Amino acid sequence: MAEVSRKDNESIERLISRFRRVVIRKGVLKQTRKMRYFAENKSSLTKKRKAIFRESKRKLAIEA
Repeated sequence: MAEVSRKDNESIERLISRFRRVVIRKGVLKQTRKMRYFAENKSSLTKKRKAIFRESKRKLAIEA
């Protein structure tokens, strides 16, 4: 985690810009953007079963 402590007579704007630089250097933003749409690994059998279920559901909707 990125931490920045305020120095004596430092403005809030300067503190925020320093914090942003630390966050960028540590790669926190890259990591959060990667994890934004994280999908956990599922077994191939589970994926196939869900695909078959969706396809059968679609066929039933077309026939009805």
